[in-house]
Amino acid sequence: MTPSLSLSRALRGCGSLLAIVVLLASAAPALAALIDVNESGSSTQSGWTAADASNINNVTFAAVGSVTVDDRVRTTNGGGAEADMWEDFIFANGSNLTSEGLDISVSGLLANTTYDVTIWAFDDGSNGGRSADWTGSNGGTSATLTFPDGPAPVDLNDYRIDITAITDGAGVFTLEGRTSASGPVGTHNVFINGFEYSTVAVPEPTSALLVVISLFGFGLAAWRRKGRIGS
Repeated sequence: MTPSLSLSRALRGCGSLLAIVVLLASAAPALAALIDVNESGSSTQSGWTAADASNINNVTFAAVGSVTVDDRVRTTNGGGAEADMWEDFIFANGSNLTSEGLDISVSGLLANTTYDVTIWAFDDGSNGGRSADWTGSNGGTSATLTFPDGPAPVDLNDYRIDITAITDGAGVFTLEGRTSASGPVGTHNVFINGFEYSTVAVPEPTSALLVVISLFGFGLAAWRRKGRIGS
């Protein structure tokens, strides 16, 4: 076999490997996290990441308006297989004006990227239920999360909303929870038991270029080794 033919086959092999890499990248699973919002020291749902008022794991809670960041545990909150997530929560204590609530910032994310966000909230002890408007930062979408004081949730399909949030150049998005303008109830309205965020990670052009260079290098090295063996 001539060296030029061997080199041609090596390069075709690189092309095939590159096609596989591109295909796998395009079908990459979403970059996601499940966040269990806890009372400090309480149990974290299995497979979820803990967050609490001490601002751990890149999740920060900030009071907005004349409220305080508070937390509770409710062993009567139900929740089925996700009971550890549902049993406790953080809320904006005293949030009864539409200008009051919580800002929840998440850092360490991809910059300038849209994330899908699901928020869950319920409290068996809040008589009459509660209602909050949630908005994702930097042009994300909004939705109103309203929950009654019963029945308790049975799974993750209950008492939830889905919005989007967009990260800034530093890879941070903020979830802005405010007392609902459409019907606040009681003296506390902004609650959160847990949330999920996800996006599809797309390799940057520089990363793709490094893959191409690496594959070409592997193919060329293999061709050279084969040439030395055949000589």
